[in-house]
Amino acid sequence: MGYKLITGPATEPISTTEAKLHLKIETTDTTEDALLAILIKAAREICEEYTRRTLISQTWELQFDSFSESEYMLEKTPVSSITSVKYYDQSGMEQTVANTVYELNQATEPNKLILKSGQIWPSVRGHTNDCKIRFVAGYTAVPGALKAAMLLIIGHLYENREDVIVGRISNDMPKGSEYLMNPYRLFTW
Repeated sequence: MGYKLITGPATEPISTTEAKLHLKIETTDTTEDALLAILIKAAREICEEYTRRTLISQTWELQFDSFSESEYMLEKTPVSSITSVKYYDQSGMEQTVANTVYELNQATEPNKLILKSGQIWPSVRGHTNDCKIRFVAGYTAVPGALKAAMLLIIGHLYENREDVIVGRISNDMPKGSEYLMNPYRLFTW
């Protein structure tokens, strides 16, 4: 099983202006805008990796070999919709599973694609990544705690621009960001 990003986020949860206000940079000063864009993206990616959630609307594809389960955990929660479920049939032709066969269970975290009662998955040809679930994930409104965690991470990365700081006690990532992200962190087995 593997995830493939199909369409990345069109925007970031934190704007350059919000980052500048947090960092106490004049909003009219554009000299650091390129760096701030990189730091904002990095902070989102750190937050998404740590929490195992998707913050901003993105399209993902879960690929796997065969339909062997009645449900598939979608680790890019929250999932807003299933775009398609496709597979390669016995003759090697790509087919689409009718949306009447499955449903999205948003009551669990991570969200799951589940086989509806009385339905069965089709037979596949038996090659690697024969099955693909394409879905859209991301919050409609990013929780404030996650945005605050991102701001702390952005501040840390902005102030500490090297891996090792000579002449100072080294600093880990700010623990405050972890405290803010912990209630949203998902664990899967």
